[in-house]
Amino acid sequence: MKKNVRVLLTVLVIIIAAVGGYFVYRGQDTSTTETVENEPSEETKSTTNTQISGET
Repeated sequence: MKKNVRVLLTVLVIIIAAVGGYFVYRGQDTSTTETVENEPSEETKSTTNTQISGET
C-alpha cells in the first residue's frame, strides 16, 4: 500500500512540474513575441525620421 501511494505522489509531482514548466515556457514566449511585435525596428525608425525631415 505504501508503495502505491509513493508511486502516485511521484507521478503527481512529475505532472505538476510538467504543467508548471509548460506555463512558464508559454509565458516567456508570449511576452517576447508581444515585445517584438510592438516595437518598430531600427530601420523603420530611421526611415520615418528621414521622410519627415525631407532628407534622403
